[in-house]
Amino acid sequence: MKSESKSESKFESGNITLDHRSLCPVSRSLDLVGDRWTLLIMRDALFFDCKTFADFASCREGIPTNLLTDRLQKLVGLGLLVRVPYQERPARYHYLPTEFGESVKPMLRAMKQFGESHLGGCIETQKDRGHG
Repeated sequence: MKSESKSESKFESGNITLDHRSLCPVSRSLDLVGDRWTLLIMRDALFFDCKTFADFASCREGIPTNLLTDRLQKLVGLGLLVRVPYQERPARYHYLPTEFGESVKPMLRAMKQFGESHLGGCIETQKDRGHG
């Protein structure tokens, strides 16, 4: 079995370094975005135009605010979202997908198609979510 060098086993972006469990691309993708809340936040940023903490906090799945704070910081640190100030006092930020973050769209579309085909349900519209 081929041993991997340190440069092959790590992902570095922004201020976060991830250690990979294996050379498998699926495993490495899961290392990056493989928890429930991270994927739902990216879904909301990419498909539902969620930008603010309040937008993300209002998702139907009910992410706890402490986890939302943690995941937003992680996504910014990984370079999937960028944090842009839009108000000084009190400080308020928009969380916007980066080009790297936009690359998650096909994976989310495939998950949506799989869920619709095999698990039932459908993706709701922005209007259903109170965002439009």
